[in-house]
Amino acid sequence: MTITINLDPEFAAKVRRLAEDSGLGVEEVITDLLEEQLAAPTSPEALLPVRPATPPAWLAELKPREPGGLADLFNKWPDEPNEAELRDDLGALKAMDDPKK
Repeated sequence: MTITINLDPEFAAKVRRLAEDSGLGVEEVITDLLEEQLAAPTSPEALLPVRPATPPAWLAELKPREPGGLADLFNKWPDEPNEAELRDDLGALKAMDDPKK
């Protein structure tokens, strides 16, 4: 089959460079490009990434071992003092350092 294609001069120069670099003729390069394009998947499902049958082992390390809600996000454990307790303790320390008392 013979097809005539009018190419933009810049694109034609790219095709010529590609042909020179690959050691092929311009016709061969264009034929190869068309064959690659037509062999490429066209359905949306074919373009989706391939998922492994089983999740990778490192994924388990990302899951919390003992979920504790928002406290885990702030690195607080249930037995740690809350902010009010910390303020009281800080106040007690300041009172111990106060020379007036």
